Amino acid sequence: MAVRITTFDEQFLLRIGFTGPSGSGKTWNMLETATAFCDKLAVIDTEHKSMVKAVRPLGISKKLLPLQIDSFSPLEAIDAIDFACEQRCDGICFDSLSHFWLNEIETVDQIAARSSDKNSWSAWRTVSPMHGKLIDKILRAPIHVFVTVRMKTEWVLEKDKLGKSSPRNVGMGMVMRDLNGGLEYELDTAIQIDRDHNAFALKTRIPGLDAATFYMPGESKQFRAIIRGWMESGNVPLETAEAAEVAEGIPTECHTEPEPASITPQQQRVPGTTAIGQSKIVKGQQQHLFILMKENKVDSKVFKAWLKQAFN
Repeated sequence: MAVRITTFDEQFLLRIGFTGPSGSGKTWNMLETATAFCDKLAVIDTEHKSMVKAVRPLGISKKLLPLQIDSFSPLEAIDAIDFACEQRCDGICFDSLSHFWLNEIETVDQIAARSSDKNSWSAWRTVSPMHGKLIDKILRAPIHVFVTVRMKTEWVLEKDKLGKSSPRNVGMGMVMRDLNGGLEYELDTAIQIDRDHNAFALKTRIPGLDAATFYMPGESKQFRAIIRGWMESGNVPLETAEAAEVAEGIPTECHTEPEPASITPQQQRVPGTTAIGQSKIVKGQQQHLFILMKENKVDSKVFKAWLKQAFN
């Protein structure tokens, strides 16, 4: 009998992809996010050591285990995940996964060129199973998996506020095999970043990221805090004694009316919430603020005093 009872209490493991046009900040944001959740992180750089240009400014080199592979075959990527697990890494990063898809296309062309009928369709019978094995390995890996994916771009004319048209390079889709709906269907979250470094979820299983926009890296802490809250909601109870103490005395619903001059543009929008003056402090937001407190190592008494001052 192949059927067995499983559980919903397994630890959450992240499967996050970052896509966007060249210069949007895919590598930087992937590494910043991944190292927030991994103390030992295997990394595969397919971009001719461009990753090091992000690693050094971030100061995260001690957390990284750089891996070199012989080719961009999907089977090499599978071996890399296995090796990262053997090395007891917490996660692995691929920058970028698009190279493995481009290798599949090249392999198909090579097989077709050697065949008598030059038929590329039959060549896919050899390559498609390798692609399926790679996606399956990413989903089943017992560690976190983070990837960047290149994006097809196109120049379009857009009008500004004054009605003047100017060219703009925009993303038109991932450079990845569009199989069973595309890679974003397989990931927990697929983040698209535009040239202005605004990030939003193309698809997500994390409620706090849905319909929210983040300026990266300026709002990356809020972005990571939402992910951490989602993970902890599945791994351990969020409402610890300390969280309850911080939230004590805060009204469940309140409306503040600060002076307009006292609100800076940065304060007017918190990702995933309404503007200050229209916000409601509910259970989920209390937990979110508590996570931010922990991540920034703010003293709980100072944080509690700030909450009461801000929302009473």
